[in-house]
Amino acid sequence: FSRTTGAHARLRIVGPHEKHPEYWRTLQELAARDARIELREPVSPDEVARTLASFDVSCVPSLWDECCPLTIQEAFMAGVPVLASDLGGVAELVVPGQGGWRVPAGDVGAIAEQLQELIDHPEQVEARRATLPPVPNIEDHVRDLMKLYADGRSSPR
Repeated sequence: FSRTTGAHARLRIVGPHEKHPEYWRTLQELAARDARIELREPVSPDEVARTLASFDVSCVPSLWDECCPLTIQEAFMAGVPVLASDLGGVAELVVPGQGGWRVPAGDVGAIAEQLQELIDHPEQVEARRATLPPVPNIEDHVRDLMKLYADGRSSPR
């Protein structure tokens, strides 16, 4: 984010810091150098949707394979497109052109470039907001899993 320009752009980092104090100190140092960066304390579970809904974009720059990140699904349910890494379950949830953008995992330059594009062309955010995929409820999710298991059990492989 520090590589981007645009006085109106803001980065809000929300979350716990007690478990990783060295990382938190690094974030504090970076935020001190850029007035556009804001560090916030964690929010309660009942505040997550409201907090996410206040974002234009949620960034999930994962560096490892995640199975099915709830962070992305929560953003979609809050009506927020996602900028995410192209790894594992993250990449499966964030399909280019449908609710978000993907960048190569760990490629800081690609993340900065995509963020700058969104800062310069905020209409792209609204266009992606209109393409957010539906998030299945737990009953639909379980039904789909049961079908996968049944199909796998009946497969000759």
